[in-house]
Amino acid sequence: MNADQARKPEKILVGMSGGVDSSVAAALLKEDGNDVTGIYMDNWSDASNLQGQGCSTWAQDRTDALKVAKDLGIPFRTVSFESEYKKTVLDYFFSEYAAGRTPNPDVLCNREIKFGMLLRWAKDHGFDAVATGHYARVERCEDHSHLYKGADPDKDQTYFLSQLSQEQLWHAEFPLGDWKKPDVRRKAQKLGLHVADKPDSQGLCFVGQIDLKGFLEQKIDGEPGDVRTPDGEVVGRHHGAAFYTVGQRRGVGVVKQVPMYVLKTDVETNTVTVGYEKDLYKEKIATEQPHWVIGEEPPELSRGEWRCQVSIRYRMQPAPATVRRTLSGLTIEFEEEQRGPTPGQFAVLYEDDELVGSAVIR
Repeated sequence: MNADQARKPEKILVGMSGGVDSSVAAALLKEDGNDVTGIYMDNWSDASNLQGQGCSTWAQDRTDALKVAKDLGIPFRTVSFESEYKKTVLDYFFSEYAAGRTPNPDVLCNREIKFGMLLRWAKDHGFDAVATGHYARVERCEDHSHLYKGADPDKDQTYFLSQLSQEQLWHAEFPLGDWKKPDVRRKAQKLGLHVADKPDSQGLCFVGQIDLKGFLEQKIDGEPGDVRTPDGEVVGRHHGAAFYTVGQRRGVGVVKQVPMYVLKTDVETNTVTVGYEKDLYKEKIATEQPHWVIGEEPPELSRGEWRCQVSIRYRMQPAPATVRRTLSGLTIEFEEEQRGPTPGQFAVLYEDDELVGSAVIR
């Protein structure tokens, strides 16, 4: 890549999910003079031999995406990465829960499918970039890409893009980065798009809303076990340690006047440890597998420690912290205790509005 390559892409493939965000993203790109093609990824069907245990709307979503493409006057394609989705996202989802961790499949879905398989497909078919309806901003200078928070603080989705590489960002377009959600809906209404008031999608990427326990039980065998307090007192019984996550309150099976929350799960001993809400707060966490979206670790970290802001879940305001390297990853020490850091989730690292990198909470 060089400065001459930093011109704006012209032939863009837009991932259209049938929702208002990706629909308006496609419309904006076309208005800006790009050669736009919409594509729907059919990555979930009965062929997976799994049930969503909830409301799967893929058929309606594809119909909505097709209608929007016709209304916008752009070509429309459908592609299936079902086997790749199963291997890279669903298998990861189940294996993490089976190991007693709580995964974030949306982060992997963006890295492996939307900006992995789909981007490779796009390049093979002559496209310059892949665009989505994420609320994020990407800026390029010379041979480097920078990922910034979206302008709408309530919809910023950089957390879900925290595992992307420089190469992936170079070929990524996020037309809604400078938009706020109410304005997106108004734009859809002005364009006469029938999805203008369609509710936002919920649940597991490409699968939809699921009953988590029922979904997990299709692949994970759960055995009843003890629910204990940190001092070892047995206060209840659970249905299988793998089905619980840190911070969970409902369904714990403990009857107390004061609510009890899951503090820890141990699949080896099949125990769930519960405590009070105050016990969820931690000042220091360990992480592994650091990934630098900016391409390399910050120079301050190489010299010893790095001051930044860290978010440990989506839609959490990043909190000031000090980051240090360890043999296995990074330690993150917050200025103030944070609620419920959860093994398997991502700690996402920012410098002001720029997303610098991420690591898996250990």
